[in-house]
Amino acid sequence: MIFSPQCGTINERLALVDGKRVANINSLRMDREYEGRGHMSRLVKIMELYAKEAEYTEATIGVEAGETRNLGIYLHWGYNRLVLSEVEDGSLFLYYAKDLSLT
Repeated sequence: MIFSPQCGTINERLALVDGKRVANINSLRMDREYEGRGHMSRLVKIMELYAKEAEYTEATIGVEAGETRNLGIYLHWGYNRLVLSEVEDGSLFLYYAKDLSLT
């Protein structure tokens, strides 16, 4: 979970992290053998709760446009408002936001 827009990964993109009310979930990875067990869902819920308790009202998450499985998961988790699309290293990335007051 990233809270500072000065983080190199965020690079001052205030739509993703503004240091006040918007935080970002970044670099989620899981070995295939552990997929489908709910580990990532539980981890994301813990991060969302932590951000909410720190008085953040929104969380963002990014996905490479071609990763339709991950996009579907993020939409299912409530990340359903597109806030930014950007080409990074030759690939299109989509960034979605979730209202944490709904969690």
